[in-house]
Amino acid sequence: MKYVLALDVGTTTMKALIFDEKMNLVAKASRDLFKDFPRDGWVEQDPLELVSRSKEVIKEVFVNSGINPVLCVMGITNQRETTIIWNKKTGKPVYPAIVWEDNRTEEFCSGQKQGTADRVLEKTGLPLIPYFSVSKICWILNSINFPRLWRDKGGQVDLLFGTVDTWLMWNLCTDNPHVTDKTNASRTLLYNIYDQKWDNDLLAEFDIPKSIIPEVLDSISDFGSLDKSVVGYEIPVVAVCGDQQASMTSALSICHEKDACTKITFGTGTFIMQIANAKTEATYPFFKTITPSLRHEVLYALETKINRGAKQVDQILDKPEELDSFLKELASDVIVLLNQFPQIPTEIVIDGGVSRDGIIAKHIEDISGVKTKSLPIFDGTALGIAILAGSRLE
Repeated sequence: MKYVLALDVGTTTMKALIFDEKMNLVAKASRDLFKDFPRDGWVEQDPLELVSRSKEVIKEVFVNSGINPVLCVMGITNQRETTIIWNKKTGKPVYPAIVWEDNRTEEFCSGQKQGTADRVLEKTGLPLIPYFSVSKICWILNSINFPRLWRDKGGQVDLLFGTVDTWLMWNLCTDNPHVTDKTNASRTLLYNIYDQKWDNDLLAEFDIPKSIIPEVLDSISDFGSLDKSVVGYEIPVVAVCGDQQASMTSALSICHEKDACTKITFGTGTFIMQIANAKTEATYPFFKTITPSLRHEVLYALETKINRGAKQVDQILDKPEELDSFLKELASDVIVLLNQFPQIPTEIVIDGGVSRDGIIAKHIEDISGVKTKSLPIFDGTALGIAILAGSRLE
């Protein structure tokens, strides 16, 4: 029997899970993650804590399971747009991680020329808003006077940029690979989802040197190996995927409507996604995004989100009536969005902690009449990356 180690890096929780080759959950370890709010609208995390917590949960899950690490391959799924920049010589971050929820760059985004915003949308499928990485990159670089530093050094700099997956692989893997996958790259506003490569024009538009940007690989690829210092053996990292795309991979495994599979993840926020085709236009309130398939091809999808979820639920867990009312309201808001998809779903797959007791699934079915299916485990993001990595088990 062989196994998959799934590292699931959320916004509030770090998890390591081990699945067997039939995708049965064998063991799980988790740690809470701290978020800092230095100013109104600012959300930051300590990049070094992300590394230390990763090591802790990986070590713990192997202790709990008794599985020999030599029998495993590894996959990583992560909060996507969160931005980290570090010095490649010292390995130290130049600034805390700016989390996807952070909105400090609203003025920067709204101040860009309309032509810039139009080009971003045309090439990336995404609007120029603080949610995505590029404005966070620019903010950090400007905060350390990078434009002047870059010019003074003739374009030679020692900085690297990465989303959370890139930062963790650089720190956890042998030889510090500077890599990411297509799904994470697609959330930066610098990656052309149609050409499937970094867009030189967008890099130039935002004055970001290509030397700091990671190499992009397919979501199922040889990303490197977990260094043996972590658990005593090197473990091949064979899959990386943004968390919501990993959740879609899980949904596709049980969805009958694969060409328009619709999934909802109830996590820190509520994330709704439907498979579409490359030519489908994304109009408000939807974004265009890409997601992997086991056939080693990119699928296109429409995505939207509601900025409510687990945080609000946690605050009212001991108030059953208030909790039920909140979940019913959230279900109603979800259905409003579902009814705006180009293809109205006839089935929905849900996952995430808020879905674990089945209450919100029942509310969705009762209000909409649409068949609502839950994944075998509520950790749909972890299951999805395990499915992708599991395709590489020999």
